[in-house]
Amino acid sequence: MTTAARIAWPCCAVTLLLVALSVVLAVLDGTDPRTLSHLLFVVASALAGGLIGSRRPEHAVGRLLALSGFCFALMEACGQYAIFGLVTRPGLPLAQAMAWPQTWLWVPANLSLALIPLIFPSGRLSSPRLRPPVRAVAVAAVLTMAVSALRPGENHQVGMDTGVVNPLGVAGLARVAPATETAMTALMAVVFVAGGTDLLVRALRSGEPERRQIKWLAYVVGLLVLVVAARLAAGLTDGFPDTIWPVTSSLWELPGALGTALVPAAICVAILRHRLFDIDLVINRTLVYALLSGCVTGGYVAVVGYLGAIFPTGDLPVSVLAAGLGLSQKTVRNHVSAVFAKLQVADRAHAIMRAREAGL
Repeated sequence: MTTAARIAWPCCAVTLLLVALSVVLAVLDGTDPRTLSHLLFVVASALAGGLIGSRRPEHAVGRLLALSGFCFALMEACGQYAIFGLVTRPGLPLAQAMAWPQTWLWVPANLSLALIPLIFPSGRLSSPRLRPPVRAVAVAAVLTMAVSALRPGENHQVGMDTGVVNPLGVAGLARVAPATETAMTALMAVVFVAGGTDLLVRALRSGEPERRQIKWLAYVVGLLVLVVAARLAAGLTDGFPDTIWPVTSSLWELPGALGTALVPAAICVAILRHRLFDIDLVINRTLVYALLSGCVTGGYVAVVGYLGAIFPTGDLPVSVLAAGLGLSQKTVRNHVSAVFAKLQVADRAHAIMRAREAGL
């Protein structure tokens, strides 16, 4: 067993411990645990990196996943400790120093992910001509890390408006650092898009095994796109025009986090080729289940709504609402009863009268 294979799981364990520490510190800081759902992706990256690293230690994708997960976890743990030691309970040792790593760790964490499409699924670049551009991006990343590490003022990688500032900030970089970070972010986006385009071209030219590997990743990315579209639709219709994402409920964060966590899982399945040829069956079943679910739900709503028009009883509107929301009738009825109790009315007719008296 090689050294890389031996350290794969210990590195994964360290990342998971850092994630657990981040959650504990965030809760102590008064942070809603549901806002930490992005750490599910970090956990998935660490586990996928551990699996690939232990079974195929020579594969570069496993190393990139492990590196990304570790950097994200370390950044979160240091940032949460800094907030806890400087704001929540001032006076803890090294609290000010822990505010520094988050200023630059975001660069290797995100760049590792941006490079994966370029080497997926073989673990190597598709052409030697890509090596000089990748090296240039790596040099730009090192320069950005150096500038970001000295950026003055508050950092927003972990928490907003926390009051925690960079202890090594240099005032002369106040204008240079933001521009450098913006340029690096745009460069990583270009690398990711270029990698995705190259991956698509290779999928069209590759043989059956590699095409199925790419199909696993495409399947999960397609599901993630649907989740993002649903979140975007909820955010655009929640009555808060200042943000495109839903702010009325943090529960929307969970589907997004689960969707992103499936991406490292799909990469792991594709590279290790575990049940690789089941992908067509998975896609077909997904389409069939989605179609059947839509038909059943739509048919149920249509039938209940039609019966409600013919037999206007009190429970039919509740049934329609329950069907549309995917809830049981008892759950909806309990919520309606709670509203009636707060209004001090007995039924719907009294509620309408109360609303008219209030001028509603």
